[in-house]
Amino acid sequence: MPSFATSALLVTAILLGAAAPVLPALAQSSKAPTAAPAPAPLAPPMKVPDYRGSLRDLVTGLSDYAKGRNARFIVLTREGLGLTVKEEREVKMEALLNPNPDPRIPVATTPLGSPHRRYVKAIDGVVMNDQYCVPVVDSTASVGFIRMLQDNGLSVLSVDHCETRQMVGTALAESRKNGVLAHVDMSPRGLDRVPTDPPTGENSNNINGLGEARNVLFLDGNAGYTTKDDLVVALGQTNWDMVVMDAFHRDRTPLTYADVRSLHQKKVGTRRLILARLDIAHARDTRYYWKNDWKVGSPDWIASPVVAVPGEYDVKFWDAEWRALVGKTFAALMDLGFDGVVLEGVDAYKPLEARIPLNL
Repeated sequence: MPSFATSALLVTAILLGAAAPVLPALAQSSKAPTAAPAPAPLAPPMKVPDYRGSLRDLVTGLSDYAKGRNARFIVLTREGLGLTVKEEREVKMEALLNPNPDPRIPVATTPLGSPHRRYVKAIDGVVMNDQYCVPVVDSTASVGFIRMLQDNGLSVLSVDHCETRQMVGTALAESRKNGVLAHVDMSPRGLDRVPTDPPTGENSNNINGLGEARNVLFLDGNAGYTTKDDLVVALGQTNWDMVVMDAFHRDRTPLTYADVRSLHQKKVGTRRLILARLDIAHARDTRYYWKNDWKVGSPDWIASPVVAVPGEYDVKFWDAEWRALVGKTFAALMDLGFDGVVLEGVDAYKPLEARIPLNL
């Protein structure tokens, strides 16, 4: 097993690629000309940051590193489905960059809605939030879009929070019909304790890949347990085929290699998948890496507080220092023996793009 330091250096080297372009300030002069002035030079064009491109680069860089170490390591993304295809904004960007194309010169481009091949090939699947326990019009993705992702080799999972047991049953039935591996619970904010009910489709099979899992448990927190050991023991008494969890108890105390190894075993003794959660676009002041004197703008990559989540901050996910921190954490998760990682915060490009509309 590679050392933590070696792994961190390797993945950091991969991730310190190009940063997203910034918006340059356009110089303006307040002095009026006193004589016949020379023609003013054209102002440099404003560069529109490619936020979704930066996130794609970050995800594919992590995946390249992971697959280089272990081809079977699973990389999933949670939300951010727009990164899997070419969307309308990217068509508009192409028009801005090439406003008067010469019809005699063929332009290599892909049509609207086509899969982003580099990104899709880099990941193993996607996780949707709120697909089956909401009205159909509010679902995250259409059945056709889900099928397109599956046709391009991606596994599709979902995390849903229903209000009634009847809705839970309906959600599980619909997800099975769509070929979606679903976690469904009745907690509006997600689970921070292991459910006492057995998983749907409980079995004694060995689970070595995504396609073999019949059920999945997503733990969105673990504050319901006083100690890390309590959490590990609780999970050890279950037969979930796949568990997605935080690698730190209450953001501070990390699982050990021995902990993760023990979690690979179901209560019945057969193997299951254990994946770690990793947010690549938000920082939290309770995390192991946080320093007491940090605040918005210091370090520079801390962009703004997340109003709805006290203690959480949006980050400049294209910043080299932040990418190095993400890379170090990612490498450590592999060292701990996890079967894969669920990358979260992958839809962070949306509010940033909304601030710079492209009106053509």
